[in-house]
Amino acid sequence: MLLIVSIILLSILALLPDADVDHDAGYTASELSIRETVDGSVISTSHVNPDGVITNAIDMGYATVCRMQDDDGRVVEERYLDANGYPVARYENFHGLSYEYDETSTVITYLDVEGNPIIRSDGYSTIVRTQVDGRAYDDFFYDLNGQQVQCSGGYYGLRRGYNAEGQDISLAFLDKDGHAVCTSSGYAIMTYQRDMNGTVVGKQYFDTDGNPKALSKGQYGIKRSGKANILLDRNGNVMPCVDNLLNGFPCIVVVLGCVVCLLMIALPKSLSVVRTVVYIAFILYEN
Repeated sequence: MLLIVSIILLSILALLPDADVDHDAGYTASELSIRETVDGSVISTSHVNPDGVITNAIDMGYATVCRMQDDDGRVVEERYLDANGYPVARYENFHGLSYEYDETSTVITYLDVEGNPIIRSDGYSTIVRTQVDGRAYDDFFYDLNGQQVQCSGGYYGLRRGYNAEGQDISLAFLDKDGHAVCTSSGYAIMTYQRDMNGTVVGKQYFDTDGNPKALSKGQYGIKRSGKANILLDRNGNVMPCVDNLLNGFPCIVVVLGCVVCLLMIALPKSLSVVRTVVYIAFILYEN
C-alpha cells in the first residue's frame, strides 16, 4: 500500500510547476525601484525597497552598480556593491568589468575585487565585441595572454543576427576563424521566434550549412506554451511524441500512475516491481 501511495504522490509531483524565486530570501530586481545618483564621472544605480532602503536584488547578485564614464560619456568600468556598500562578486566571482573602445569594437574584461583581470570558469578573461550599427555583432573570447579561448561548448566566438526592429533573432557559434561550428549541444546556429511584444516564443536549430538540425529527442526546435517547451519537427510542426503529450496534457501522468497501481494489484509481484521501476524512471526522465 505504501508503494502505491508513493506512485500516486510521484505522479502529482510531476504536475507541480517549477519553483519561482525564493522570496523569503529577499526581493527580485523587478520588485524594487531604481535610484540613480551622479558623482562626477561616476553614476551609481541602486535597487531600493518600498521604504527607500538600498536592497540586494537576489536575482542580480548586487544592490548597486557603479559605472565610471569617460569624457565621451562611455562606460569604462563598472563595479558591484551589496546593500552595505561593500564590493560583491557576481556569478563566477567577478567584481566588475572594464571597457575599452575603438571605432568598431569594444574590449570587455572581467575584474577581481582589486580591479585586476580575472579568468572565468570557461577559461577566458576578455571578450572582444564587434559593433555594427551600434549593436553587438561578434564576440570572441581571450585569456589573460591575449590568446583565443575555446569555450566549454566547443566554440571560440558568437555572432548575433537582428531583425528590422533591432531584436536579436539568431545566434551562431564560431570557430577561431569566424566560421560556424557545431557546439556540444549538437547545433551551430539557433534562431529565435518572437511575438508582437518581442518575447521569445520559439527556437529552431541548424547545422553549419544552415540546414535544420535534430537534437537529442529528435526535435528541430521548440515553441513555448505557458511554461512548457513543445518540441517541433523539421517543418516546424508539433512532434507526435510522449514529451509533447505530457506537456499538453499533464494530467496523463496521474492517469498513468493510477493504471500502474491497478496493474500492481492485478499482476504477480515480480512483474509489479518491474513496472514500478519503469514508471519511476519515466517520471524522473520527464522531470
